[in-house]
Formats: sequence, structure tokens, C-alpha cells
Amino acid sequence: LGVFLWRDNDPVHFRDLPTALLTLFSVVTLEGWTEIMSAQMYGSDAVGLANPTGLPMRPAARPVLAAVYFVSFVLLGTMIMLNLFIGVIVGSMSEAQAERDRLLAQMAPASDELTELERQVDGLREQVRRLRMRGAAGRG
Repeated sequence: LGVFLWRDNDPVHFRDLPTALLTLFSVVTLEGWTEIMSAQMYGSDAVGLANPTGLPMRPAARPVLAAVYFVSFVLLGTMIMLNLFIGVIVGSMSEAQAERDRLLAQMAPASDELTELERQVDGLREQVRRLRMRGAAGRG
């Protein structure tokens, strides 16, 4: 849509579909989107847009259309990017949780063995304490 609306006004950003897609990627990442929007709102001549392409420029101001187009594109695009970003984070957290659960399941038998060994060591300590008490009672 941007190619058809602003090709003549701004061939730097909207001369063809690949260029327009790169421009819209810049817009959705919020990189210089206000300058691009201003060129479409006020006309390329009003904002002093340089034209290194050599293509003819026919400045045309479309303030309402440009504002609606770019603001809605930024709002929708950033929402989509935010959702994708959150989706990646949630997916990574789910994978990390699954890995943690898997490791805990592998550690459960070892943990049970450790608990049993600690119980046995406590029992042995008690026996050693009793033997020392008997030895001390026999001497005294």
C-alpha cells in the first residue's frame, strides 16, 4: 500500500516493494519512523528529504492518510513484535522448566539415598556416643 501511496513523493523509502518492506521494518522497530511519516505527511520537499536514487520526486502532502497509516502500523506492528518477543521468552521458560523437572526427577533417587545415609550416620553417631559413655562409666 505504501508503494502505491508514496512512490512519487518518497522514492527513497517507497520506490518498490523490497524497499518499502525494509522501510516498514524500520518503522515497526521504531527506527526513524517519525521522519519517514513526516515526509509523507508534509511532502518530501517540506522536510528536505534527500534523493540519492535519482528517481523523480513529485512531493505530495497527505497528512491525515500518513498519520493514520503510520500510527496504526506502528501500534499493530509493535504489538505483534511484543507478542513474538513474549512468546519466545515464555517458550524458553517452558523449556527451562521442563529441563529442571527432568533433572529433579533424575536426582530424586540420589536424594533418597542421601537421606537414608544421613539417617544411618545419625544412628552410628548415637552408637558411638553410647559406647563412649559406657567407656567413661567403666573407668570412673
